[in-house]
Amino acid sequence: MITGSEKWQSWVLIYDKQDYELYNKNLMSRKGSGFTENLIRYGGADLVIIDEAHEGIRNYKNRIHKTCLQVQERDRKSGRQRNFLLLTATPWNNRREDIYNILSPFLSRPEGFSNLGFPKELVHWFQNREIGVEPFTDNTELFRRTYREVFLQRTRQMLRDATPELNLYAKRVAEWLPVEFEPTTEQALDQIFTQFETSLYIPFADPIRYLTGNPEQRSLLSNQRRFFLQRAESSMYALNRTIKSFGDKIRQMQERLENVAPDADGLKEFLLIHYGFESEKKHKQADLFDFSDREDSDEDYEEDEEDEDEENSAEQEQKRQQLRRSIDIVTDSLRQDSTKAQLIYNRILSDCEGDIKQLEQIQNLLAGEFVIDHKREQVSRKVKELVSLGHKVLLISTFSDTVVDYYRYMAKDATIAAKGIGMAIGSTKRYYPNNSNSNPIVVNPNNALKVTSHQTNLKRQHIFRLFAPAATCKNPAERPKPDEELAVLIGSETLSVGQNLQDADYLINIDLPWNPMILEQRIGRIDRPKQHQTKNIYIYYANSENQLLRQASRLANLNKKLVGDLASKDGDIPTIPNVDSLGASIYGDTLFDDEVLPGYINFLQSLVKARKMEQGNLQEEAYKKQETNSNLYTHNEILYSEELSKLLKELGEDYQANPITLGRCTGGKDEATGLIALTVEYFGPNGEAIPSKTQTIFWNDKTGEKDGYGLAIATSANTPEASSVFSAKHLLSSANNLYNQLVKVKSYWAAELQQEETLENLNITSERINAIKKRLKQFDNLPGGLDPITVRNNIKKLSAWKELKQVQKLLREYTEGSKSNLDDETFLVQLVQDTDKLNLIANDGIKPTSLRVSLAAILMRA
Repeated sequence: MITGSEKWQSWVLIYDKQDYELYNKNLMSRKGSGFTENLIRYGGADLVIIDEAHEGIRNYKNRIHKTCLQVQERDRKSGRQRNFLLLTATPWNNRREDIYNILSPFLSRPEGFSNLGFPKELVHWFQNREIGVEPFTDNTELFRRTYREVFLQRTRQMLRDATPELNLYAKRVAEWLPVEFEPTTEQALDQIFTQFETSLYIPFADPIRYLTGNPEQRSLLSNQRRFFLQRAESSMYALNRTIKSFGDKIRQMQERLENVAPDADGLKEFLLIHYGFESEKKHKQADLFDFSDREDSDEDYEEDEEDEDEENSAEQEQKRQQLRRSIDIVTDSLRQDSTKAQLIYNRILSDCEGDIKQLEQIQNLLAGEFVIDHKREQVSRKVKELVSLGHKVLLISTFSDTVVDYYRYMAKDATIAAKGIGMAIGSTKRYYPNNSNSNPIVVNPNNALKVTSHQTNLKRQHIFRLFAPAATCKNPAERPKPDEELAVLIGSETLSVGQNLQDADYLINIDLPWNPMILEQRIGRIDRPKQHQTKNIYIYYANSENQLLRQASRLANLNKKLVGDLASKDGDIPTIPNVDSLGASIYGDTLFDDEVLPGYINFLQSLVKARKMEQGNLQEEAYKKQETNSNLYTHNEILYSEELSKLLKELGEDYQANPITLGRCTGGKDEATGLIALTVEYFGPNGEAIPSKTQTIFWNDKTGEKDGYGLAIATSANTPEASSVFSAKHLLSSANNLYNQLVKVKSYWAAELQQEETLENLNITSERINAIKKRLKQFDNLPGGLDPITVRNNIKKLSAWKELKQVQKLLREYTEGSKSNLDDETFLVQLVQDTDKLNLIANDGIKPTSLRVSLAAILMRA
């Protein structure tokens, strides 16, 4: 039994101690703990039960996941077969890859998939992550079938249906806890959420970007900005500490730059000091990640678990060496261009100065709010009201320092103190009273206050027993006395996983995680079978109206996580009669049967509609698609990306594209006069829709589909605006001509569906695959051992999976790389062999027999 909590101690009492061993899961993440050796000594257990299996294992870079792989490898070498039972409430956290990561270390007999009738390729996918994870997560049918075969999911609805007389789960009721800020506060917050995303450069975040590329577009920079926004949503104390931390780092960077020459050698000296390769000569070097800075983030908990990379020392050293070489290369190149070096030097200093001015402006606008914090006051009033009525209240924040600030503030209230308040975070923190910058107070992780008696540095389980004795104390003798119980518990996200706190019926979200499944985990702390009868549980969202409106921009991403591509652009989730119509999504891929973010989306939608906020447009979606999948497209398709990006920014966030648009020709040679986006839907023999084959095709009256997407974005971005006067006769004639051409296009596509597939008529939408297909047509005879069906199936597989990175790499190699120079016979043989190594599935599914073409957008130019 591997668990991260003490709750299993009482459950395993039914077994003799010699029949089981109980391990703390934290040992799996510690170097030198000897966990693997202890687990498998004398052969180890026949059955291994892992509680909260998503923690650590869901991220393949995590040390816990790597430890599981070590056990798997040792078992493989020794021929040992053992069984695993993984327990988790949220295996699907943020993406389908989570499921692959959880399963892969424990599939000791992957050939079992073949016994269940799965394609043989699935076995290879789980044996080789590099070639397996993408095709597994991209194949909806196989993914869901695997999920249902391997996972036994017990949902709240199942339990309600099985035991209607027990009232195991109460109804979830969402409540908005409105917060009213001062006008200057709203002004400052609005500036943070609108201007900071583009105007804050955060130069201390990986400054080598100034020498190697675009200073505005770096993933680390995006993470820093997102972090700033999250802190602004959390609390005034957290925001103030972040402003100070950012400001201190920028000023330190500014000082270091001013102490070096504005040339290549000076920039090199600065970078070596910044990244810790050299120490400062004149000033004491400050650690950019010292204790006080770390407290800005909640290292107890990673919200998305996306980038946790617990590398070994060799991997870390290798990255350090690569960074060191990069510094040498970029600064050496600048020695030949002193003007460019001076410009870079000035740009960094200018960005430092600009960021400091913005931070100071925000700090001045929020000076009064830092003292009062209206949100903290409103939340405290609600807590006081609830405990006065005899209720227990759980409060959770993403950030530990917000938790400390709220705990200290609410503990001063006599009513709350009399009822008892506890605090639980992951580690010791420093707290700066009155937002001072000196004399911090050291705060221990687990504390409690009842009346005037303050207890500190308690064991976490003791805090839980004081707050939720009915849920956590299996033995009545362990229960605290009534006058020792706590009515309020406030904690960081470490409370969100694995804790039984259902003595409470009220949850207050001080802030919101950006991942809906994390919010679901929060709600799950109190939404559990209770020993007391209650009809409802109440979930509060503490935000101002403007904060909710600012968060409305998340609706598209949120709804895509919930229901996939069926989510509408305006934040609505449509009525979905069958989950089979859902793509990759929480509701489609799991048996989740309770609303995620209950009531919250309704708040956002009603406010958005009231303010008539509209979002999303065809051009922006097309640009984003091009930006993230540039390897699939041609030079023309990315030629105008920067121009288009600037144009969209100028149009503003509320811009909505008109799907039917008129423009003027520019007088160029062979200009397209009609640029059209078509939605093509396919149907099976019985008229059933095939959603997986639905596609958007860009077409124009000059080149047809060829390079249609590239010409569409290039032409639309450079088409002059039409005047208000047009010849009706000319427009009708042009429209009629386009219509007739499109009828022929549709007829051609429909005829293709009726033909028997050959290499010649195979419908291909990738330019690189078309180049390969064109070369194959020149073959008079196929090399020995190959037949037309094998070749055709390989081309179909490459076309079906062309968005996989491994397929993109293969296609580049055979069209632009060294393998494009092979003689024809070797070219084809190696192409088939390399395709087979990827273990792709043909993925034919239902064969379409008919199609429907509809107009998504049209630009007519006269």
